[in-house]
Amino acid sequence: MADQYEIVDGHDNSGSLAAVTPQPRSTGIQYPAKRRFSASGAVYVDGSMTTTWIYDVLSRTERNTIYTQFGLSDTTIYNEVTIRTRGNDDAFAVYNATVVAPEVERDVAFWEDIEFKFINLESI
Repeated sequence: MADQYEIVDGHDNSGSLAAVTPQPRSTGIQYPAKRRFSASGAVYVDGSMTTTWIYDVLSRTERNTIYTQFGLSDTTIYNEVTIRTRGNDDAFAVYNATVVAPEVERDVAFWEDIEFKFINLESI
């Protein structure tokens, strides 16, 4: 088990995780905040766990490498992946997730404050 951010294309693929370079920082695991009430009075949580990997600055080469590793492109804006990410207790754990590409300008030399959102986290 590595104490670093890792990713691989596809779900349930933890044996093939590879380190992300450069390493991001993250928001930790965000839990669904919507509470719903059924007709019977039962309370349930609506939504799924998410996390965000944040890069302060990315060069064009770094951005292209990350997009390739995440299974993204200018025309593929989301992809199913397996990730190792930091939880709220600072321990790393493995999840299935869907990564969503950030909305960024296309023709620049570098990008600042880039956020990759991982939605529908499922612990594996």
